[in-house]
Amino acid sequence: MPHCKKQNLFLYRSIEYLRRTSTITADTILSVITESPIFPAARHALLREGIQAHLDGDHTKAIHVIIPQIEQGLRELLTLTGTAILKTGRNGMTQYKNHNDILREPIIKTSLGDDLRLYLLTFLADERCHNL
Repeated sequence: MPHCKKQNLFLYRSIEYLRRTSTITADTILSVITESPIFPAARHALLREGIQAHLDGDHTKAIHVIIPQIEQGLRELLTLTGTAILKTGRNGMTQYKNHNDILREPIIKTSLGDDLRLYLLTFLADERCHNL
């Protein structure tokens, strides 16, 4: 089993344990997430909807709601650090940096630490794992 699948299994089991033994809700999770400045209030409703979808077992909806919010949050982190969120595309036009681009920025390593940065890179953008 690749390393990324082992880590995700641990995370999954941890969340499931919390769901069985406590009153973890979308609002509980959201209250922690919204302490971060990378998720502005305008995105809280979408985050809550995605979290609730995950807790309800609607993983397709959860992925389609939460992953873009993570990507936008990472762009917000770049903005807060004064790093560009746009890049020049193959056709010469500018486009937003994606997960892969963002997570390879040196400032992200400094901001998140290498462990979290590598976890997110593996989980979200590495073709050998989930590549969400």
